[in-house]
Amino acid sequence: MSFRFTKHPFFKVYEILFLFLIPVAFGTAGYMYIEQFTFIEAVYMTVITIGTVGFEEVHPLSTNGMIFTIVLIIATFITVSFFLAYITRYFLDGHFRQTYKLFKMKQKISRLSNHVILCGFGRNGRSAANLLRINNIPVVVIEKSLEQIELDSR
Repeated sequence: MSFRFTKHPFFKVYEILFLFLIPVAFGTAGYMYIEQFTFIEAVYMTVITIGTVGFEEVHPLSTNGMIFTIVLIIATFITVSFFLAYITRYFLDGHFRQTYKLFKMKQKISRLSNHVILCGFGRNGRSAANLLRINNIPVVVIEKSLEQIELDSR
């Protein structure tokens, strides 16, 4: 079974989290270029600006530095808003629940041994599954029709 990171259900969340690095890199590079800060001073200034901590600046800012700080704050606000909107949609649309159920199912299947795999859950498949359950034999059902499985779960 090949694992492709881009197909992973949490890939979009990782992608969005990566967006948080962009304002940090942008801010650090900007302060180093505009204000001639050292790397650590630029990172520090970026973090206190993005984090809205409000500590004192490393050095007094020039007019260009002030304009850059305003742009950095706005860019970070947009990034955070985008992230929060995505995360909210991810949870409200049920993607998280779906992903978690799939994860638990795969975990349970990986722990199975001495089990029977039933292909199809029609009349005969359902009958076989019931017989196997009565005898305490683990069953994995493969069915393309969701309605067939829902009938049994009622």
